[in-house]
Amino acid sequence: MLKNIKSTYFIKIIFSYIDDDRLLKFIKYNKSLQHLLKIYLYHYKLYSDRYIIFNTKREGKEYDLSGNLLYEGEFLAGKRNGHGKEYYSGQIVFEGEYLDGNKLKGKGYGKDKYNKGKIIYEINNENGKGKEYDIEGNLIFEGKYLNGKRNGYGREYSFSSLIFEGEYLNGKKHGWGREYDSKTLIFKGKYFNGVKWSGQGGYNYEGKIEYELINGKCSSVVDYGDITYIGEYLNGKKHGKGKEYGRYVIFYKLIYEGEFSCGKRKGKGKEYHYDKIIFEGEYLYNNRIRGKEYVNEILEFEGEYFHTKWNGKGYDESGNVIYELNDGCGKVKEYKNERLIYEGDYLNGKKHGKGKEYSREYLIYEGDYLNGKRHGKGKEYDNGKLIFDGEFIEGKRVEKYSDFCIII
Repeated sequence: MLKNIKSTYFIKIIFSYIDDDRLLKFIKYNKSLQHLLKIYLYHYKLYSDRYIIFNTKREGKEYDLSGNLLYEGEFLAGKRNGHGKEYYSGQIVFEGEYLDGNKLKGKGYGKDKYNKGKIIYEINNENGKGKEYDIEGNLIFEGKYLNGKRNGYGREYSFSSLIFEGEYLNGKKHGWGREYDSKTLIFKGKYFNGVKWSGQGGYNYEGKIEYELINGKCSSVVDYGDITYIGEYLNGKKHGKGKEYGRYVIFYKLIYEGEFSCGKRKGKGKEYHYDKIIFEGEYLYNNRIRGKEYVNEILEFEGEYFHTKWNGKGYDESGNVIYELNDGCGKVKEYKNERLIYEGDYLNGKKHGKGKEYSREYLIYEGDYLNGKRHGKGKEYDNGKLIFDGEFIEGKRVEKYSDFCIII
């Protein structure tokens, strides 16, 4: 990420082991270092997934956290506004006008080997009718605009299939509309500020209605997609008691049942994997906070969580205590979908010390850890065969040669 502001080889060496985000913040507030680097970041902005370096108060360049150029042009309040160019893998894919982060009018260019550099679409979404396209040049919306935002009747598409038709207000679904999945009607009714509000939905292939919404609330609703939900809704979000289902090949199986608040798991609930219970306890914002964890329906851990196991006791198949955690420290066993993925030392809720990693019950690593990463002496395996025996630094192998080493 810092390749765009590190100006000398000397600076690269000095700061090569400092976290990029911390270093960027340090540079931002250190005027002497800015002068040394010959950069001035008075209008520098860092976001969770990107950062912007301004040349003037309005103009600058936007990068992802790997330092790849995403956009260059004009900004307003951190959003693309005015004339600019959008890039993909170093190649320009759109040039034109933006408003509030959205493409307003301009030309899109092909990025594959067949259309590279060619104009593949043009848009004019300022006022009146317009169209939107994705980076591949596929149509994703057609309808009416006002001041660069969707306003009035429009249609949305995904992979050339209609997924919504209806009314918009200030860029969000608002008013009457219909929603589709694989050309099948799944909801028709009224939307409010982007969410389903009043109407009927859950139409199956026989056209049967499975739920009804009244002012954003209903006792039972079905959401189709990767996760299916049946339960209570409030203001267009999961709220109250409900059940979630995950897709396994062609079947949907129960993965959670319990309480929700504002769309997230909150309160008492249970998790399942292939119809077997793997956890029961309390949740806060989708995270486990205390409860019991099971492996093959046998109690494996009981205690408190803080993003991971934090305080509690682990048991063997006979119910004997085999490890204990205190504030994220001690020895622990980690499971994913009832399969052992790690056993070893923990410190502050992270792998730290000696441990072993597994994949599909095969040993893939044994050795030292530091702050959750492989660090120190260790061995890697593939299907039981040793493939590496040596040193690791922050999760990466260190290949040693006679007079130098390479981290890979």
